[in-house]
Amino acid sequence: MVPEVEVEWFFENVLPDPIEGFDVGAVVEELRKSGMITASGWEAFPNNPKDDSRHENMVYGQLNSVFDAVIKATNSLYPGHTQQFSLVMLPNRPPSSERTSRTEPDATFLPTNIARDLNIDKKKAPYSWYDLANPAEFKKEPETSIKIRNMNVAQVVSSLQFIMTVDPLRRFSFGWTMQNCDLRIWFACRGVIFVTKAVDAFMNPDSLVRFFASIAFSSRTALGWDPTMEVICSSAAPRQYNITVNGQKFSTVKNLADYSADSLVSRATRVWLVKDEEGREYVLKDVWMDTDRLPEHEICAILLKDVLKKRGLDDHRTLSNHMLTARVFERMKIDGMDDTTPRMMNEQTPTTSSVFDLAIPILVPASARSSHPSETSSQDNRSETSKRTSVYIQTTCSPKLTIRSKYHYRIVFEEDGTDLYSEMSLHNVFKTLSDLVDALDIIHNSGWVHRDISCGNVYWFHDPDGGPSRGIVGDFEYAKRCDDLIEHQKRTGTSEFMAHEAALQEYDHVNYTRAPRGVKKATFAHNPLHDLESLWWLLVYIFLHRDDKGEAAKNPETRNDNADRLFNTGPGSIFRGMFMKDPGSIDLGSTGVAHSFEPALRVAQDLAIELLVGYEGAEAPYTEIDKKKCLIHGRFRHFLTNETTLGEIKSIELTPVVKTSAVLNSSGKRKEPPNDGNGMLEKRQSKRSKDLSNSPQLT
Repeated sequence: MVPEVEVEWFFENVLPDPIEGFDVGAVVEELRKSGMITASGWEAFPNNPKDDSRHENMVYGQLNSVFDAVIKATNSLYPGHTQQFSLVMLPNRPPSSERTSRTEPDATFLPTNIARDLNIDKKKAPYSWYDLANPAEFKKEPETSIKIRNMNVAQVVSSLQFIMTVDPLRRFSFGWTMQNCDLRIWFACRGVIFVTKAVDAFMNPDSLVRFFASIAFSSRTALGWDPTMEVICSSAAPRQYNITVNGQKFSTVKNLADYSADSLVSRATRVWLVKDEEGREYVLKDVWMDTDRLPEHEICAILLKDVLKKRGLDDHRTLSNHMLTARVFERMKIDGMDDTTPRMMNEQTPTTSSVFDLAIPILVPASARSSHPSETSSQDNRSETSKRTSVYIQTTCSPKLTIRSKYHYRIVFEEDGTDLYSEMSLHNVFKTLSDLVDALDIIHNSGWVHRDISCGNVYWFHDPDGGPSRGIVGDFEYAKRCDDLIEHQKRTGTSEFMAHEAALQEYDHVNYTRAPRGVKKATFAHNPLHDLESLWWLLVYIFLHRDDKGEAAKNPETRNDNADRLFNTGPGSIFRGMFMKDPGSIDLGSTGVAHSFEPALRVAQDLAIELLVGYEGAEAPYTEIDKKKCLIHGRFRHFLTNETTLGEIKSIELTPVVKTSAVLNSSGKRKEPPNDGNGMLEKRQSKRSKDLSNSPQLT
């Protein structure tokens, strides 16, 4: 649901006010004197759009003359202000970007120099999503036409989502829609998306004048661009950036992760490999943190202080060696003030009386999405996805507008490791997991839990300075002390690797036949077993989503079915809950994986048994958790470091599973795809891709 807010509140608290003392009434009066505004509305619109027989592109194209008149009147009353953005109508030309979007905004505001070039040559002048200040969609039909209204809203929301996804400089973005005479202005940031109530922009010209003048004379920063990042002008695709963190400049080398930025209201974590001004390489993370959470460097400092106090210097050094090392960090500021989502709304929360209920599916092409590390590198293997984005106005409810309060945070780490999504040596995976057990052993025995163990934040690190290679764990944003009661009711973690109990938020291994009658079960809280179960899911994920490069899977269909049911149905699913409780079924026949994975399957079986024993023992008291029974790290370490097992898997090179029909040769090895005789692969379109290519798309 997208809340509707009052237009006046929006103008006062959200839309920038670049001209001090701006009097919209005076500008409107100037427009009346010039004849641009008449008694019946705008002179450029003698008829309401719905009554105009021409195509909507031509009808709303008349807004150009309205915009020019507003700028002229504003300049006459407030000379000395520089126009920064101009209105551009290009309804049939999609903007360019590194990714492809099928959305073609009907209009937008662009920097004046780009707009000038487009006016000279609308077909060839550069026109990019990175320059769009405010995409617009127009429909002649009034909002009472629900189907048309839904399309209009879906298109503008899609544009806002794409801008925030593709452009790391964008902190927030505006959009606008018009249906017949009704104007709505949209706002999206990492904490909320909302829209103004509809206002008749023809009978009430003040709103359009205020909107046009505000956008035209605003700076890039005021319209959502981040002044602490800049594009390296000489860089070729993919785009590279100069990023400032606490006064230090870093240049990006390559993008390591940005898939979480696909969601509008999210943490929007982006990670780059960067180099400083002396050429040394680091890893930079940019994220929007919930305001009630400490920044990662502070959490790590508190954790290590507790480790030193409770476990001593040796464990402190060991854990430090298995954690990412923070080089520099900063809570980002804009104009000297913290960059937060509430600041974007003048620290004000509006009351709302109606909402848009977004519920129509929009097909998002694979080319418009970022690639998740779990996917293969070929975009052909990514499927189309749909997002619920249509609109239904509810006028009888009084929803409370919830703004996710977030602050903008950057941290630079010294180590550039290979995460377990990307590590293709099964031997290194085991070494990484055993080092992770060592780290968790110290963390848990110091009274802490991590709460977000995943393939994306556990790394195999080759020390470039000649030190020993080792496993490293990062992303301590959700780590907490076990006795922190405030955090107990918060479900955290990465869905694919979350412990089943953590997803359910209740203990699932209690023996009710031994429970004392009339006594309340212990309140759920994340404990060490849940971190260890997440570690176990890492191993399960690897053998179901990776093939042995030298040996085909025994039954790919069975393997793929298991992968889908375990990792695509949510961590609270029944199938996932039962999988660990039946270790005997974790074998070659049930999983369908390659025979060479059998040693890894045996370890997964043994670890599942240890988890079950640990859970049953820890939850036996019923009214509380036996914390000593949670500390089964020694048993985990025993199976992960077994020399016989490590020897059996040492030569296994992994490759991501590609879910296409595989052809095997007589030896059971994977055949190479057919080629044209010159080493060029023959491209074959799958039935699924053919069906998708004929699917209707919103444009």
